[in-house]
Amino acid sequence: MLTCWLGCAALAALWGCGGQGADTAPERSGEGATGSEASTTCPAQAPAPEPLPGVLPEHQTLGYWVARAARYGDVDAPLLSPEEVRAHALAMAHAGGDDGPIGQVDLLEPLRTDRLLTSVNERFAFLRERFASGAFVHADGTAWSASERQALRRISELPPIAPALHVALAPIELRCAPFEAGYYTPARDLDFDRNACSTVRPQEVLQVLAQWPGGLRLARTRYAIGFINDSASLSPRLPTEHEATFVRGPFVYSRAAVTLRPADGGEPLSIPTGTRIPSPAPGEALGATATGVVRGRLSDAGVETARPLTRRRVLEEAFALLGSPYGWGDHAGGRDCSRYLLDIFDTFGLPMPRHSAQQARAGSFVVDVEGVASARDKIEVIEEAARSGIVLLHFPGHIMLYLGRDEHGTPMVIHAFSEYLEACEPEGETLRRVDRVAVSDLTLGAGTSRRSFLERITKVIVLGSGPTAGLQGAVERRPAAPPFGVPEHCDDSPAIALFQSPRRPNPQQPLRVMVTTGQDLGPVAVALFDPAGQRHLPETRVLGGPPFTYWAELASPREGTWTAVLGDGERIHACETIAVRGHRGGLRRHEADVDPAWRSVWRWDEDTENLYAAFVEQLFAPTTAGQREAPPEESTWPNLSVLVRDPARNLLHDHFGAREDERIRLRPDCADLPYFLRAYFAWKLNLPFAFRACNRGADGQPPACDATPQHNHLPVPGTDEVSAFQEFSRVVAGTVHSASARTHPDSNATDVYPVALERASLAPGTVFADPYGHLLIIARWVPQTATEYGVLIGA
Repeated sequence: MLTCWLGCAALAALWGCGGQGADTAPERSGEGATGSEASTTCPAQAPAPEPLPGVLPEHQTLGYWVARAARYGDVDAPLLSPEEVRAHALAMAHAGGDDGPIGQVDLLEPLRTDRLLTSVNERFAFLRERFASGAFVHADGTAWSASERQALRRISELPPIAPALHVALAPIELRCAPFEAGYYTPARDLDFDRNACSTVRPQEVLQVLAQWPGGLRLARTRYAIGFINDSASLSPRLPTEHEATFVRGPFVYSRAAVTLRPADGGEPLSIPTGTRIPSPAPGEALGATATGVVRGRLSDAGVETARPLTRRRVLEEAFALLGSPYGWGDHAGGRDCSRYLLDIFDTFGLPMPRHSAQQARAGSFVVDVEGVASARDKIEVIEEAARSGIVLLHFPGHIMLYLGRDEHGTPMVIHAFSEYLEACEPEGETLRRVDRVAVSDLTLGAGTSRRSFLERITKVIVLGSGPTAGLQGAVERRPAAPPFGVPEHCDDSPAIALFQSPRRPNPQQPLRVMVTTGQDLGPVAVALFDPAGQRHLPETRVLGGPPFTYWAELASPREGTWTAVLGDGERIHACETIAVRGHRGGLRRHEADVDPAWRSVWRWDEDTENLYAAFVEQLFAPTTAGQREAPPEESTWPNLSVLVRDPARNLLHDHFGAREDERIRLRPDCADLPYFLRAYFAWKLNLPFAFRACNRGADGQPPACDATPQHNHLPVPGTDEVSAFQEFSRVVAGTVHSASARTHPDSNATDVYPVALERASLAPGTVFADPYGHLLIIARWVPQTATEYGVLIGA
């Protein structure tokens, strides 16, 4: 199916065509069609029927799909708030690293000319190869000569760059290559000019970057970059005082053609349907003309783009364009698949990339289903994803909006597309031309050389809340937007609690910040603001689910007052100030047989229980990033001391700042392990710890324990905190045994209590008592993926 390809992702994914990315070429128009033009039963090409196969009249109505969407959740409940949309946009703008943003760019941010030069040369290299190989030809079928290809030679430097913001006054073609002539695949379907990157619509902001040899100018919009004609219809350069409003908004969206009536009584300005209009104040709008910027009121107020994204509203925008023409690169005012989605989500202020391959990376989370061979399993993944939000379905070259299943269970989509293949007798194929926004099922193409849409889907993209438990291990979440800054009120809570280690932060030790919670906060990042206010963004790692712990480590913090923040853009979940002292901490004195093993300063609560689960999980987790299960040689240890001495595993390593873990000797058997882990954690954080002496039971009698427990407040020998803990651990080891955890479920004189056999209750650290004498703890959950079973791992 030839639908949406605009070339490879290049030049910060804004080219919309060419480069070294995933889409190396679209399917040629007519490719795979083996019918005969002279045949009436199996022509090589024919119009698609209206409606498409499998589409009923009700399938083409908004009301039908709004009612069906209620199966996934409240159709009016916000899936993303305006605040979350802004965080999403910020994350996409910073997510691409050196390759440039995944999402749209902010035209007011400084231009990276080094990145621009690299991307231009990558783009030109791609095109040179395509032209030399004959993959692209002139409209008449002739090859591009060597002299014509000189326009694509490698350049050592860019022409002088002088960015200037203008507004398009008429449609402006954005060419992929630095010439205006089109180029085509050998099939030479003139509706598919591969030099058409996009079209800049009237009243869109465009940034002219440089004059290019040959009479064109290099320019970019917020979503695409290319070359425009010198005579392109542009406003004068935007005045500085209007740049921010035209580029960053706020905006209203025109659902119909509107008129802007200038406040000064000047000539009214006609603005076409589907325009994003700057609105500096409620009821006011800005437009641009050949003489400059005009300010006034609209004949119709339009839709404010700063609004919640809901299922109903997305469907309303999608069906408002039903039947509108398809256009490769916006040819003749049409929309290709990616422009269709860009326009839908623009009405919510959600800036989608221009290219389908980049849109496939721009969700709240993405599920890779390329390895899912079963159609039933793939549909189940899609359906489960739909419970979290709006679902897009992608295969190389195309992207679609998932509508859901109809009352017969058939999954259906709405999308802008050009064509599909249809099998015909005796063994031929007909290319059916659609060329519009249409509703279809996913069986189109079945039995042909291209396969069905469903078979070809490789990515399931979701815009909305976090994944359900069934998909948690299968998703790739979007990156977090870096937290903006320190909030006015800096605090945390037991529900979302921030911990630091070591207990006396200092420049000689890494500073570890850990935030625990029972809820999935979605994409978040830990930011550390130093005494000068500079933001540091160490890697944020995630444990659990549920409970969740987000932690990060800074190698050597400078002395002074720091602030740790967990958030996503302007959404801040937890915040705490941290005093970094000039030197390490030390051990507290201990008077033998007088002082307790340690003093309990804090109490167990939701936050400490959550952190304990993270402590256990990290202790036994694979050390290789992304590894589901460690190999046997990396998951067996001679004793517990080896683990607690490993700073990569132990979240509380050297917490006292006295290298105390080097002195710890912990060699538990199966019964000791749960007690040793809990006692060690309680010792490090000054939490209470207790245990009981129990018998082993008898025939017909479960084990029973003493009514009065032993605890850490009892005096023990030792000269400092470490030796006191070591003595205490010996008492524990000499008291507990495997029967300690096999007491009657109704007993209150016990060290453990029964929990429900459900995911939320079985956190790492939970004890499993084998009735035949063995104890183990849950070390971690490995959730199922789209192609692999989940695993529950014990230690």
